[in-house]
Amino acid sequence: PAIVLSRLASIPFILVIAFSQDISPFLAPALSIAGVAYVLRVGLMNIAAPGASAFSMELLDQTERGTATGLQMMGSGIAGALGSYLGSSMMAAGDYHTPFGAMAALYLISTGLFWIFFRREEKRLAAVVAA
Repeated sequence: PAIVLSRLASIPFILVIAFSQDISPFLAPALSIAGVAYVLRVGLMNIAAPGASAFSMELLDQTERGTATGLQMMGSGIAGALGSYLGSSMMAAGDYHTPFGAMAALYLISTGLFWIFFRREEKRLAAVVAA
């Protein structure tokens, strides 16, 4: 649950970044709001990375770990490149809300799928470790 909870907690900060210009007249300069939201989002999303990595390695046979890590890195790299290209194209056209909204939606979907697919495994591994 810690992996899922920290990832879910980061999603509202993505939306704060997206709408920082809209809320800045009421609080503080948009750059300050977006900067703080960015640091919190990155921290919350990445705090779960070591646990998620260890969890995935526990599920795999030793001979599969290198391949799985390579596939994860490749998927992450492709998604990052595609997202950067599409997001920057939208931002260049003046649309700052859609890229961050899509990012928040994709993070929500991926976190939900992680929970659905691996919640039983997490309980099973916890029982094995406790025994």
